[in-house]
Amino acid sequence: MLFNEGDEIIAKGHPYEFSPLQLHAITERLKLGDPPFYSSNPKQDIAHLVEFVTQLKHLKIVGSFKYFESSNIIPNYLSYDLSMFKFLETIEILNCQLENNLTAVNALRTRLKTIKIRQSLTNLSTFLLCEILHWCPIMDPVQNWPYWQVVTYANFSHNSLKRIHPCIKLLTSVQKIDLSHNEIELIENMETLSELCILILSHNKIQDLDHLHTRLGNIHSLNLSSNLIKCLHGLSKLFSVSELRLENNLISSMAEISNLSKLPCLGILNLQNNPVTFTVDYRPQLLLKLGSLAPEITIDGVKASEKEIDTVSILQALRDARNEPMSNLTPNGHLKETNSRSTLSVNSTRAPSKKMQERSNTGKC
Repeated sequence: MLFNEGDEIIAKGHPYEFSPLQLHAITERLKLGDPPFYSSNPKQDIAHLVEFVTQLKHLKIVGSFKYFESSNIIPNYLSYDLSMFKFLETIEILNCQLENNLTAVNALRTRLKTIKIRQSLTNLSTFLLCEILHWCPIMDPVQNWPYWQVVTYANFSHNSLKRIHPCIKLLTSVQKIDLSHNEIELIENMETLSELCILILSHNKIQDLDHLHTRLGNIHSLNLSSNLIKCLHGLSKLFSVSELRLENNLISSMAEISNLSKLPCLGILNLQNNPVTFTVDYRPQLLLKLGSLAPEITIDGVKASEKEIDTVSILQALRDARNEPMSNLTPNGHLKETNSRSTLSVNSTRAPSKKMQERSNTGKC
């Protein structure tokens, strides 16, 4: 196939799919010297295959844990080398076992722009530090780090990652990272990624957001849906965030929303399927908590209506005029009944004083 269609695939920039078995075969063949004889059939000449993989820009590797045909070979248990792909710009790896099998990627570090690896990783270092025998981010000078120089999009979703390894700092140009559908508990090691603006961490096990602004740069879009988040205080200083997705978490207190009112750029907020959404008059109360953001923000996919904004304005005016805490306002804008009224009624029915009784008795005499 490659003999007939390889040039067209390269010319049109189409991706090409290899299996680990095919890559293993190419790797092993390139370790050998020139063949002892030359076939008269050009289709059997490996030269055209070498030329194809050298020029290929978009590679897809799809693995398998099943035996290959009637053999005892399981493709995912074979090793292979990617150094032959000199001009690769995107790589997609699906359902492979990279640990101990991927042996060389250094040739990709200067040209690769997009990385997509799913169902293949338990640690980011397996790919990002492949071939690197020793790397210490604390001790090694930054100018000697094995950077992935031009990667702008990294998708490590649907893996078995339990943490964000420090090697993610090697993606110095990355603008979008997808780490969804993993087992991550803590957001870490991304404070130096100055170009990062979109971060997807949905479907993980994140609870702690404390001091998140010290762990992230100027993030614009943050997806934390389907985690275990209860408290939003750690989001209060992410001043560059314009889109925040928090659906399917454990947020139950409307008071937590006040932490988001300090985010001047926030325009999209999603809180669907959180306990707080069952609060009476959820949207007006939420908009009131968001303060000056209310007129422009889109909540749960719906922009605030004029009626909602008017309701919030009335509630705000009543609160300011009476100088009452928001908890003393009902959804209709009335003050909650206090003990003062009942106290007043008690005073009005209090028994007469002793002096009044004496006057009354004197009159009877």
